[in-house]
Amino acid sequence: MKKLILFDLDNTLFDSRSFRKSVFDKIGNFYSKETTALKIAHICEEIYNEFIIEFGLFYPEMFSERLSKRIGKKVERNDISKLIFDKRTFKDHFHEDVWSTLRTVSKIGEIGIFSQGDTRFQHAKLAHLDQLISKGRIHITTNKRSKMIEVLQKYNTYKIFYVDDMLPYLYEAKKLMPNIRTVWIKRGRYAQNQKDIPDFKPDATITNLKEVIKMVAA
Repeated sequence: MKKLILFDLDNTLFDSRSFRKSVFDKIGNFYSKETTALKIAHICEEIYNEFIIEFGLFYPEMFSERLSKRIGKKVERNDISKLIFDKRTFKDHFHEDVWSTLRTVSKIGEIGIFSQGDTRFQHAKLAHLDQLISKGRIHITTNKRSKMIEVLQKYNTYKIFYVDDMLPYLYEAKKLMPNIRTVWIKRGRYAQNQKDIPDFKPDATITNLKEVIKMVAA
């Protein structure tokens, strides 16, 4: 049977926290200096958290307008876009265990992505992984739950390993497809604050992505 290793993106492969710090510091320095720059970077993080609460994801295109209102200074969308979508910045913020793990796993099965987020933003991150992700296996949505059954059913002839930092999505996947192998990677703020889900335990709980290799190879 063919194997599909379906990875979440943020926190699972991509270090969202370190990326935000880097970009928000750059935005702060772009619009101000020293103490005020740190304040702007902090405001950027507050706005990010507001987006997560309101929409469940971050919208870069809406960010400049909200930042303008908060700092009382005109923030150009093009300037913000250049700072956020700098290709070099994305490449620097994948977790260290990603590259070797994906290279090895790609020799065993097909690699797919199932991510919730802004389409342009997520594809910009994934551009650096193009050669490792199987063609046609990228699934990005603004609502993971609503698309889960559609995505999983595409691979009903595969042995699926689904790796995510968010336990509720693994739980939903297991309910929809009991034979799926659910792998919870405990990193990122969601994983660290996640409460147990009654009557559900993922097939594996890991802290380093390299642990996936043995599971897939077995």
